[in-house]
Amino acid sequence: MDNVIAEAKEDGIKNVTKNEDGSVTYKMSKAEHMKMMKEMKTNVTNYVDEIVDDEDYIDSRHYA
Repeated sequence: MDNVIAEAKEDGIKNVTKNEDGSVTYKMSKAEHMKMMKEMKTNVTNYVDEIVDDEDYIDSRHYA
């Protein structure tokens, strides 16, 4: 968990709080939030593309 906090601070997140339940709360500017959302979108899109391009991917439309 300390690695997550340290990495977030390195990425420019000014305030990172570890919560009692183990989750983490980030406080950031709107610009940082938009940057994070853009990175997450890119990562999810790349992951989905990898799954679809995988030869072992099963196209569920054929089984509907």
